[in-house]
Amino acid sequence: MVANSASGYSLTQLSGALDAPKSSLFPILQTMRVKHFLRYSEKEQIYKIGPAAFQVGMSFVNKTNIMESVEREMDWIVKQCLETVHFAILDNGNVVYLIKKDSPRFVRMMSTVGLLLPAYGTGIGKALLIDKNIDQLKELYPNGLKALTGNTITDFKKLHEQLLQFRRDDISYEYEESNADIRCIGAALRRGGSVVSALSIAAPIFRCSDKDIEKYRAVLLESKKRLEVFFQDIQFDLALQ
Repeated sequence: MVANSASGYSLTQLSGALDAPKSSLFPILQTMRVKHFLRYSEKEQIYKIGPAAFQVGMSFVNKTNIMESVEREMDWIVKQCLETVHFAILDNGNVVYLIKKDSPRFVRMMSTVGLLLPAYGTGIGKALLIDKNIDQLKELYPNGLKALTGNTITDFKKLHEQLLQFRRDDISYEYEESNADIRCIGAALRRGGSVVSALSIAAPIFRCSDKDIEKYRAVLLESKKRLEVFFQDIQFDLALQ
């Protein structure tokens, strides 16, 4: 039922719709929150679909043309760059990694599909945040920007200024902000003018020069163009917001 409404439902609404006492329903909802099947907005006091439920649904979505097209592009990117490629969406200020294509090289970035990381500290996350103004950023991170490494930007003004620069071509960059010894470049993917997802290339810094980054940028922009044309022609909703 929660999945049928983008705005979500309150405990009272769920109790009435399911004909279940609030006292019995509440602990179930709490368990689903802990397991990330539901999200809860303290401000609005409503429940919404969570990333874990989305992950389960992805087992079916993977059969559709959407994910098949994304995976084809990711395979193409890996062939061009020989580095790890990610596809992700945004959930409450966190990056949710949906698909990963590993580098064929022995030394490569270690990451996990379904992993949640604060978007402000990652290359792909900054692509997902690229349209946010400073007030929206502060709303997403009411407790401030916590450092993931010594290079993480923890000042809202600096983060926003960086995002404004990235917005020029929808390409974002990260240098050891989420993981030591890793460099990342991301590309925001839009549908109807709004960012709906993002791609990224991540590589160890010892083999990721500025020249390599320029190549990765060109490759991502090429894939971005193809995917956004495809996105415009189909009906879908990847957003968890």
